[in-house]
Amino acid sequence: MDTKWLALGAGAAVLAGIFFWPKKSKAQGLSNSSAFNLTDVSGIQKALTALGYSPGKVDGKYGPTTKAAVVAFQKAHSLNGDAVVGHDTRAAMAKDLKSKGMSVTGESGPTIRGIGLVRSYY
Repeated sequence: MDTKWLALGAGAAVLAGIFFWPKKSKAQGLSNSSAFNLTDVSGIQKALTALGYSPGKVDGKYGPTTKAAVVAFQKAHSLNGDAVVGHDTRAAMAKDLKSKGMSVTGESGPTIRGIGLVRSYY
């Protein structure tokens, strides 16, 4: 085989790797500089995704899929599986995220119950 064709083939393989390598999902691509805001629903959804619980689409809506992910997280952490993101659930999420080297904001925020927020701060 001619060496210029071998070099061309190797170059094409490198280019294919650059352009067609699988991209990381948003959850996988979160870096230490990405802070999770645990005071709103979209921040909770992003945190759940990063922790391996699937809240569905990150849309800022506390729907049935997000609720199920919160309950699964709570049960895995021996918390009351009531789907309410209050002080204990938020603290457990923050602890898990920090243990993975991720930044967290809003560790003491409003209790999130279903649709909307209930303003009670700890």
